[in-house]
Amino acid sequence: MRRLFLILLVGLIIPWTQGANDTISQPTRPKVGLVLAGGGARGASFIGVLKYLEELDIPIDYVIGTSMGSIIGGVYAMGYSPDELADIITSVQWKNYIGNRLDRSLLSTEQRNRYSTHLLDVPFNIRGILRNGLIESFLSELPSAYVNNNDVDNLFNALCQGYQDSISFNDLPIPFACIATDIVAGEEVVLRSGSLSKAMRASMAFPAIFSPVVIDGKLLYDGGMVNIFPSDVLREMGADIIIGIEFTNERYFIGDKIPSVAKLVDYMYNFAIHVKREENKKLCDVLIKPNTSEFGPLTFNQQAIDTLIVRGYKEAQKHHEALSRIKQRVDSIAGHPVGKKLQAPKATGFYKSSVFVKSITMDSPTERQAKWLKREGRLHENSLITTEEIEYAIKRYRGTGTFDAISYNLIPLDSAQTEYELSFRMHPKSPDIFGFGARYDTEEGAALLFNLGYNEKRLSGFKLNLMGKLSFNPKVNATVTYSFFPLANFSLAYEYRNDLMRLSVPDNGNLNIRLQKHEFKGYVSQYQILNLNAVVGFSVVSTAFTQVGLNNLSNDSTALSLLSSSLFNNQYLFGPNFIIGYDNLDDSYFARRGINTTISGHFYFDANNIGNTMKDIGFSFQSYLTPWQDKVTLIPQIYGHYAFNDIDNASLWNMIGGEVPGRYSERHLPFVGINHVVATADLTTVLRIDLRYNFFKNNYITAIYNYAFCLDSPFRPSKSEFEAKYSGFGLKYAFKSPIGPISLTGHYSDFTKQVGVYFSLGYTF
Repeated sequence: MRRLFLILLVGLIIPWTQGANDTISQPTRPKVGLVLAGGGARGASFIGVLKYLEELDIPIDYVIGTSMGSIIGGVYAMGYSPDELADIITSVQWKNYIGNRLDRSLLSTEQRNRYSTHLLDVPFNIRGILRNGLIESFLSELPSAYVNNNDVDNLFNALCQGYQDSISFNDLPIPFACIATDIVAGEEVVLRSGSLSKAMRASMAFPAIFSPVVIDGKLLYDGGMVNIFPSDVLREMGADIIIGIEFTNERYFIGDKIPSVAKLVDYMYNFAIHVKREENKKLCDVLIKPNTSEFGPLTFNQQAIDTLIVRGYKEAQKHHEALSRIKQRVDSIAGHPVGKKLQAPKATGFYKSSVFVKSITMDSPTERQAKWLKREGRLHENSLITTEEIEYAIKRYRGTGTFDAISYNLIPLDSAQTEYELSFRMHPKSPDIFGFGARYDTEEGAALLFNLGYNEKRLSGFKLNLMGKLSFNPKVNATVTYSFFPLANFSLAYEYRNDLMRLSVPDNGNLNIRLQKHEFKGYVSQYQILNLNAVVGFSVVSTAFTQVGLNNLSNDSTALSLLSSSLFNNQYLFGPNFIIGYDNLDDSYFARRGINTTISGHFYFDANNIGNTMKDIGFSFQSYLTPWQDKVTLIPQIYGHYAFNDIDNASLWNMIGGEVPGRYSERHLPFVGINHVVATADLTTVLRIDLRYNFFKNNYITAIYNYAFCLDSPFRPSKSEFEAKYSGFGLKYAFKSPIGPISLTGHYSDFTKQVGVYFSLGYTF
């Protein structure tokens, strides 16, 4: 029995031992992790590296990134291929996302006026000032960053379709984590779960450029401030082999020239975390450093991105032997070839695709406003909607000036995810705004503009706008408006102007005139109709001459006759007027495409003699054509003002001169070749053609020719027929600067018969 028992025991032990030996002989293969450093636009080079890794069929089991590395890494972890990543990063208009930019065609008339005249617009809340005091309320309303909208968030959200809910990042197709900085506690935060798009956005929230992100009660900024190369966290995630990708700063600073602000901040980032970065790089089995020496963190132009992707690929090729050894090691231990394998379905990628939207909801507007916004945004329920259509709608909503930040979410309405609810979260702007402008030119001198708008950022209701201009030609305007949503704006306004005109009158010498004007008007204007400006109103106008000086006259009798005439009597007019304009230009000052046309008219009665009337019509037309590689722009133009008056008064003269139309009145037409203004006949037309060449970045040179034809009205027999023709030529250099256009024009006309110069700095107002 003992012998039989031992035989049975040995028979049981041997198979168990053999099984154990079989298990030991097939160990688990090593896990490969990928760490992507921060670097802004230079992170595009990482895509080229990923492409080469996939060509070698190296498996990636974990991904971690910081800042731009979190964006590239997060999208890759959702299952996107390197080619898809390249397509995304090259097709995105980064300057629009980073530059807070909106297409001019999507802006309301009020927004266009502000962008084209103001250096600075500061939001505030009068109710908040009354409640909390001026300083505290003013500071609390300032934007938290330069990019203070949700455009980037919306881009990430579209890419994360299928992984938009709160999830563990270990459940992504490739397990993922990213680094952010708790700016309050001054600590590193490893984001491993929650909203993936929000986590990526937090990791790249560069201070002052992007607003911070709040996650779990923590105020998070760019992870590059604490751990720009988080290979230590990747090791904790379970990576046995680490492949690291970062950019190189070699030859980044050359010569004696001080770098730009963006590059200086980049240097400070790298200096502050240098020690930890160098220690973490020692954990890498392979470290790939594409050459990005001449690129900065904000170099997001198309050519730079294409170049960076190619450089990343070529740099990875240089590490072919080391990468091949990793591949051989993984395959050898696994006992079979191991390639890329996703542990979960790839993100569906709503970006550049469409979904069926059954319903659309908005959290902020009223039901009536939401209906109008859907129509303006061209969004329709029970229809297929693309990313581009949603992005257009968001830009249109921001273009109203009412909303500060707008984000959206697509909520599945069924388990098969065939129908969605499109939900908008809309953060209203502070209702009140203060604007400031400044300029200088050689005709008017220095000028400052101050603008205060109360309730101006609301879609409807009462609004008040106060404007003051300080210069040799001061102006004050106060306008009360009731926006009757969504039909029209009803306004009452008062304007005071005090203009000094250096004016030449043919055959009568030169005049220095200071004219005071008071105007009370009521009018109805269109409500938020893109590109269209329509105004119908009634005005009461009072003009008075406070200074009339004459010089360079042929004889004293002419001077006495002119001064004793009724031309400079005070004038009181009243009557209806209108303005209709269409403007779809792509830029206010350096447009390449579009047209801008306006027609206006007045029918005024003379309060001193009700039988006398003033009737006029004015028009302008500019077309911008850029057929030659976006460099050469042809700009044909026509300006005209035709008056049919029973009234002889200098305040009603037609005038031409200078580059700024309407500087002194609605009857003032531009004419290059005359620095100041010339009084002309009742029927005045100016034809003009510009040929503009964008020869380097924001530098332009323009050749100008204009021709004026002036004729007295045949309907005014009291005046003898007067006909004059003038030609003018100009050559203009202009620079598109952050503080407005800077231009210098040399010109000549057959009226002045001499060369003149005009210099302008800043936006026109």
